[in-house]
Amino acid sequence: MLLYIFFLITLGLPIMAMEFSVGRASQRSVIASFKKLKPESKSWTGFGYMMIAGNYILMMFYTAVTGWMLAYCWYFLTGKMAGLNPEQVGKVFGGLLANPWK
Repeated sequence: MLLYIFFLITLGLPIMAMEFSVGRASQRSVIASFKKLKPESKSWTGFGYMMIAGNYILMMFYTAVTGWMLAYCWYFLTGKMAGLNPEQVGKVFGGLLANPWK
């Protein structure tokens, strides 16, 4: 855990500071900010599109994870998870994956 926190601070903090700096300097969206800060370069606009695509992909993943979390909370509150061993909990998760409407 300490190694994770170390890398989070040493790698994540400078990237976050740069992202805030670009946003404050341009006062625009991701794509428009790169166009404003480096108008003659088309490659930076591509990075803006990649950032937006990455955000959408990440949002799709976390939507599914949030659904699983809410299902587990509901199962816990209704007592469906009481007394289950890890193998049975895995089967409950398999049931969530097998039925997308759940």
